[in-house]
Amino acid sequence: MLRLLKNLLFLFTGTPRVAKAAGKNETIRLILERRSCRSFTDEPLSSDDIQTILEAGRFAPSTVNLQTWSFITFSREQWQEVFERPIPFHGAHAVVICADIFRLRDLMPDLHDTPFVNLSLAVFNAGLAAMNMTIAAEALGIRSIMLSETGRTGLLDIAFLREKLKLPEAVLPLTTLVLGRQPRMLPGIPPRQPLD
Repeated sequence: MLRLLKNLLFLFTGTPRVAKAAGKNETIRLILERRSCRSFTDEPLSSDDIQTILEAGRFAPSTVNLQTWSFITFSREQWQEVFERPIPFHGAHAVVICADIFRLRDLMPDLHDTPFVNLSLAVFNAGLAAMNMTIAAEALGIRSIMLSETGRTGLLDIAFLREKLKLPEAVLPLTTLVLGRQPRMLPGIPPRQPLD
């Protein structure tokens, strides 16, 4: 019981455990201080910033350089037109990141009969691209949140997204990255599992 209480206490009061020198590194600082934002200002984002964030996703590592992802970008107006509601949390821009198995059919025909492997590779690679984009956004002073929904259901609604976005069967919408400026930085660190 004491161990459980200790772990719960750490979850709500934990701080990153890194060497002091590492904590001064800009990249490490960005990773450790990044927070999901659930309230954005009305300030628009520049096309240069959006392009930089997409390039960070495009240059993410991937299994055998397969790049099994697709990005579908939305301005506020485009999102409203497609989904008939604002971008969640009034974000300025959104990117639906998809695991794209379709690419494997052309690049690696030997994997044609291994759907589980194909899906695993595509989801893993698309997740790496999504994380690269969140770190790039943070480096530009842009806040983000990765959502498994569009503001309609609160859950990943694959059938709904496939219909709205007219996606082929082999393209799986994985997450929606919402981007924007944050009105104020929130203090504290969200709960984390103990390193042990």
